Amino acid sequence: MTSSARMFIARRFIVTTCVAALAATALAQKPPDKGKKDDKGKETQAPPTKAIIGERAPELYAGAWLNADGTPTLDRFKGRILVLFFFRTDDGSIDSLGALNDLHKKLSANGVVVIGLTAQKKDVVEGAIKGKEVKFSVGYEVQTDTRYQVSSYPLVYLIDTTGVLVDRFHPDDGLEAKVRAQIAKTPPAGADASALKKRLDQAKAAAKGKELGKANTLVKDVIALAEASSAVGKAAVEVQKQIQESAKKWLDEAKTAAKSDDAQKLDTACHILAELSVRFAGASVATDADNEIGRLMGDSKIKPKLRQEIDEAKARVLMDQASDHESAKRYPEALNVYRDVTEQFPETDARKTAEAAVERITADPEAKKVIAKRRADEEADRWLDLGERFAKVEMYDRARDYYDRVVQSYPDSRAATRAKDLLKKLPENPPEEPAAPAEEDEES
Repeated sequence: MTSSARMFIARRFIVTTCVAALAATALAQKPPDKGKKDDKGKETQAPPTKAIIGERAPELYAGAWLNADGTPTLDRFKGRILVLFFFRTDDGSIDSLGALNDLHKKLSANGVVVIGLTAQKKDVVEGAIKGKEVKFSVGYEVQTDTRYQVSSYPLVYLIDTTGVLVDRFHPDDGLEAKVRAQIAKTPPAGADASALKKRLDQAKAAAKGKELGKANTLVKDVIALAEASSAVGKAAVEVQKQIQESAKKWLDEAKTAAKSDDAQKLDTACHILAELSVRFAGASVATDADNEIGRLMGDSKIKPKLRQEIDEAKARVLMDQASDHESAKRYPEALNVYRDVTEQFPETDARKTAEAAVERITADPEAKKVIAKRRADEEADRWLDLGERFAKVEMYDRARDYYDRVVQSYPDSRAATRAKDLLKKLPENPPEEPAAPAEEDEES
């Protein structure tokens, strides 16, 4: 066999192996990473460290930030769609900045957040993007290769409202259309002005009813989603100040109640401290509440009550999220969160409510249709992705199989429309180079 024939066969073997591995990754469910153990000895889920389609995206880490108010984190953008733009300044990928700027201008008010990420240092990048009017946040010195597996630039990662990485593509490959399609699939929570005002009114009502923890969660959501210079954004900041002042008085009430021997007052103290610790995390009043909790944990009678109330508070946060999903008819997301409550907090009152919600949704005909359509769309998208991967490595027969499968199984899906177009452009597989006669084998 000639050396060129051996090289051809080797190349085909490597390509086949690599694509098969990609297919296995796309179709298999990766078990959740395990984290540290909590105070009850239960393992918690650790944040993912690698970017995998269909799973939670890795946390955002950067050595420095531009145009960022504080440090961007995934939790901060809960309920919004994230567009992560990976680029460099020395390979031409920076030319796509204009498209990302335009996307930011058009869709930021609709709950879409654009974030630029690069492995390069701040001083290098700032000089290159000077004058390009970059309005979105940019992170420098990012571990793009190890954390996000980015090997070529530019590249966009699309993250849905639940923090799951749903797509990766070149920004020239229908950037705005893909983001708008994701908006339709997982609408950002309360992204429009009327919805934000409604949420702010709910925060005011909760505060008036002395549900300060819930009020603070609601107003934080408004502040995270609203433009800071907008009327609702400014009003939310003022409401948050009022809630935090009330929280300080609430803490004083808890400290007084904790000194009592009355069981009912002790229960009230535990409830207030748990709400402050969980719902006001990051604020000074939460730190003070944590200090009081630490002091009371030394009392063997109060300790189990405190732990129970902290679990209840955490479960209530998840229940609020699930309720938001359900009211917006995002039934798959609602089911996931309700089930998280039953698994993570089985000893809480919220568990029973969550179980009832799961039964209600799974029995609802409308919800069943939404869930079935979502699953069909996801399956079609997976097959389309596999077809595109095979096409890129010139394995056109395999690509055609997956495109045909999308069109035949899910003809009304968005993926089917694209698969039809790709089928028209798909060439035949190139003929393989024939093996050379045995007498020409260099090793014979």
